[in-house]
Amino acid sequence: MRSTDSDFDPRIIISHSIQAEIENLRKTDPDTLILYLFNKERFSNIDAINLYNAFDKMEKYSFGKAVSAVDVLTTHYEDNPDSLLKVLFCIVELLRLYKAQQYGSIIQILKGNKSVFSKDSWNIKTHNDKETVFNSIKQVFNIIESESKTIADLIRGLSNVHLLNEAYLSGIVDDDDYKLAELVPVVEVVHVADYLCNPRVSTQHGVKGESHDSVVFVAEDSSNNPCVAMYRFFEMWGQIQISAKTLNQFYYNFAAEVDNIQQSIGIKGSVLKKGTYIANEEMIKAKLHTVFDRFKDDPYFQFIYGADYESYFSKPGVTKARDCLKGNTAYSILSAYKLFYVGCSRARRNLTILLDSSKIKGNLEPQKKRFEEIGFQVVSSPIH
Repeated sequence: MRSTDSDFDPRIIISHSIQAEIENLRKTDPDTLILYLFNKERFSNIDAINLYNAFDKMEKYSFGKAVSAVDVLTTHYEDNPDSLLKVLFCIVELLRLYKAQQYGSIIQILKGNKSVFSKDSWNIKTHNDKETVFNSIKQVFNIIESESKTIADLIRGLSNVHLLNEAYLSGIVDDDDYKLAELVPVVEVVHVADYLCNPRVSTQHGVKGESHDSVVFVAEDSSNNPCVAMYRFFEMWGQIQISAKTLNQFYYNFAAEVDNIQQSIGIKGSVLKKGTYIANEEMIKAKLHTVFDRFKDDPYFQFIYGADYESYFSKPGVTKARDCLKGNTAYSILSAYKLFYVGCSRARRNLTILLDSSKIKGNLEPQKKRFEEIGFQVVSSPIH
């Protein structure tokens, strides 16, 4: 349903070119928040993909660590736990203050970060001291503003003018994790710093409850982490009524049955091998029949797993058994439902959903009908 102060009805745009569509929407509303599924697309959109890739590959921010690459890339310098990003973001802030002629604020930042900057940069007693410091800083600014310079060039520049505390600088230079990041154009640091001052791009699971006037939700699938089947969800939604409570209940009930079978054979269904299957075939068949009998009248089961179970029963085999035991198939649809709901709820005034025409599953007409029933306008974009 359209909000009283919105510029248009909530809309579904089906397009052949998602990126071209985003660029077109940005022209009409530059402050639109773009919600992507993946962080990679998020940083690509702000022209900082190399910086993201460099930090994402660091051991210290690998999967399972307390702090992730996204955490440090989206934290302002004051609270940033990463030594390199802390100083990079801080230098960009000093440049912003310099351009605004807020010279006193620059001195305050230098004095407030004595563990980062050298004593000569903040222990200013005379006008000549101040002039020396600003001449040094301007040399660093020249590097930041050059699109041909890298983070390594900036680090060398900071070293040459003795702006950083020696121990702090050594901690960066001696850290092998930063070697790849040093090759990144320093302009990407500026792009991220600018983004932090005015974020217009996020991930669907990273908006953390905040709302925005205009939101564009980009429909995407993923077979990895996060596991999401957005287009399969839309297909199912066009065929059956869905509620969070019933879909959630089905997933957990089905997952419990799968877990029971996996415990019986001592192996996860996703890695079930022919030898293990043959040794347990009769038991697996019996248990899959039990699962089928329990859920055969459930519309979620019929849509998600019905064909897999019918195929297995007609011609049993290890590959088909694995398909019947894929709990992630249901989970990816449940995840899509949750992300779609949360993403849509973030729009205060204007909501746009972008669908890639090449990824649409099944018959589009019932999906369009469902969208229209809940107040969306569905349009096919001429953009290619």
